[in-house]
Amino acid sequence: MAESLCGIDLNQARRSGSTIKIELDDGETVEGRIVSFDHWHLLVQLEEFPCVVLIAAIARMEQVRAS
Repeated sequence: MAESLCGIDLNQARRSGSTIKIELDDGETVEGRIVSFDHWHLLVQLEEFPCVVLIAAIARMEQVRAS
């Protein structure tokens, strides 16, 4: 199971209810709280919308952030 993403400890962020920021492909940034995650997926409760979104391909996101 992936336990960190771009330097964020996912377990700690989920337990504490911390808000994380995610930059989307179009450059827009969304904020939310981690609901759940596994090795490849991240479920986030968005701050601005009453929904949970699935962020897929964590490995790809790590690769993009490292660039």
